[in-house]
Amino acid sequence: MGTILEFFTVIISINLSFFNLVYASFNVTTLHNEVFGVLLLSNNKSHMKLEIIIASTRPGRIGDQIGKWIADYAAEHSDFDVSVADLAEINLPMYDEPNLPMLGNYTKEHTKQWSKRIDAADAFIIVTPEYNYTMPPSLLNAIDFLQNEWKYKPAAFVGYGGTGAVRAIQTERLLFTNLSMMPIPIMVNLVGVYRPAIITFKPEEKHEQAAKKMLEELHKWAKALMPLHKS
Repeated sequence: MGTILEFFTVIISINLSFFNLVYASFNVTTLHNEVFGVLLLSNNKSHMKLEIIIASTRPGRIGDQIGKWIADYAAEHSDFDVSVADLAEINLPMYDEPNLPMLGNYTKEHTKQWSKRIDAADAFIIVTPEYNYTMPPSLLNAIDFLQNEWKYKPAAFVGYGGTGAVRAIQTERLLFTNLSMMPIPIMVNLVGVYRPAIITFKPEEKHEQAAKKMLEELHKWAKALMPLHKS
């Protein structure tokens, strides 16, 4: 009888040791996943790049002031790494590539640099005026240089001018949709904001509130679409 009791005592002891080891291992694994998972998510935030494109190249424009404002606001109030692409400074020529954009077989150095910049972005904000009820030709030209680099990325809009560039933004949304992008419904309309000779741009509270909502929505879409355009 004593031998049998001793045998079961040993078996129970071994089982308890095994379960304690499994429990401890589970806790360590859980802790590892929680800690390093949080660190990974935190690092991913800083890896989301927002490219703000200032569309107007017009002398005496106010678009550069507006672009600086939304860039500063995004840097302070979002988790994006912010970059500004001013088309007036980039100074792309009229489309001059001999091959179709969809092929990605670029021959010009300015196209290769533009491709690299757009490909690195995870989201866009287009700072746009309205010319003849549509988008500025400088913006259309810059878009037409590329194709695949735009795919599966969200775009938001900051429009300015007599109507806040609403008709220009509608044409931009249509174009971006056909490029497999996601145009964000929430936008910032700076109605009545013209060239500096007529008005000096000073953002109002309603502009900042709209920008905050737009950036929050843009970040959600950028995070959701990242697996598509990174694959």
